[in-house]
Amino acid sequence: ILVDSEEKALDIKKEIDGGLSFEDAAKKYSSCPSKERGGDLGEFPRGSMVKEFENAAFSLPIGSVSSPVKTQFGYHLILVTKRKDDNVSSFEEVKTTIYNNLLQQKQSQVYFDKIEELKGIYNVEMK
Repeated sequence: ILVDSEEKALDIKKEIDGGLSFEDAAKKYSSCPSKERGGDLGEFPRGSMVKEFENAAFSLPIGSVSSPVKTQFGYHLILVTKRKDDNVSSFEEVKTTIYNNLLQQKQSQVYFDKIEELKGIYNVEMK
């Protein structure tokens, strides 16, 4: 939910704490285009939102509404409905991919080095 003042954000938070759903509050008060979807921004990864918003969203417990968060756009109320864990693969899962990528890079480098060597030996005209 995005509004232009901290006071308005606090008033809306009181209404939500009093039983108004976050979705209804977003539709009623938010100036963000997401208000049509009840304030739903969908999933987003780290690095895709402004710092203040992102810090609040990734530290907020699932299911609770934040206090007002000030950004360059105004004051936000944030509700995190779910969070995906960062997908971190083990070395064993990715070592074959890494090996193949490095092998391809090395083969390409050897190939291009050989081409440059042959260009130095033979008169090559590029058209």
